[in-house]
Amino acid sequence: MVASVAAVLTLLPASAQARTDGQTAVCPSCVAISVDPQVVSALPLQLDGIEVLVRVAAGEEGAAAAALVEIERRGGRPGLLIEGLPPAPSSSALGGARRVVIVAGRPPASIDDQFAFQLKTSLTALRAVVADGTAIGLAADAASLSSLVTHDLGSYVDFLVASDQSPLSITGPELWRSVPVSTSLDGVLALSRTASATHWIWPLPSDAAAAAALAGKLARVAAQDVCLPRRCALHEREPLLQDGKPLLVLRMLTRRMEVREGDVAYEVDRRTACRISSRGRSPCTRPTR
Repeated sequence: MVASVAAVLTLLPASAQARTDGQTAVCPSCVAISVDPQVVSALPLQLDGIEVLVRVAAGEEGAAAAALVEIERRGGRPGLLIEGLPPAPSSSALGGARRVVIVAGRPPASIDDQFAFQLKTSLTALRAVVADGTAIGLAADAASLSSLVTHDLGSYVDFLVASDQSPLSITGPELWRSVPVSTSLDGVLALSRTASATHWIWPLPSDAAAAAALAGKLARVAAQDVCLPRRCALHEREPLLQDGKPLLVLRMLTRRMEVREGDVAYEVDRRTACRISSRGRSPCTRPTR
């Protein structure tokens, strides 16, 4: 009975509908940070699921192996942001990354079939050595990405990262965007409200203390909000979905409510509403954890 009451207390109303009109609330988990390997030891001890991409030059992926393990240990989601195409990617260097972003650099002014073939070959070699389930992304400016997609590069990656804010219309891979290192936390969270990208990469400074302070602020925001990519629930009456079905706040699928549970739900709702209304507050409060 106690378990039933707990479930009823967190039941989201069936009338609530999922958002379909684009992002309208900030989404901390839609923000990934990128850091230098030496900065990782200064990051918060509790990363609360923040995605942390370790920046390395192509061919130096092994230097980030310890950093990836440490990010995982602190509750983050480790990944790599590689500047350039790895000449000889290895599973030992990339095995700890859940996500790998390849920064293509500055492609030729006119992307031809030869350059596209070289890029496809490198991405195929990378795919062969990363762990199962690791997502691979390609980063470049919007104009270059648009041209690369016409050469069928989209089928070789899981997502694309536009390094500028120029308009970009693509079909297939998910579209991410990166922001300048000078962007503030408020700035990147404001961008997460928009529909111009599903995720945002926020590069933190090379200075360990400065990077740690910014990462700590993001972690505190992430700890306060329940947020899924493109579907953020910053309000207890906004549903999360699984396979198109509303979830309880405790991430349990809804089911048919028994009569006794319905009575409990009604009584709890009635008493809660009366108590809150007597204090002059809205019956819908922001959830905390």
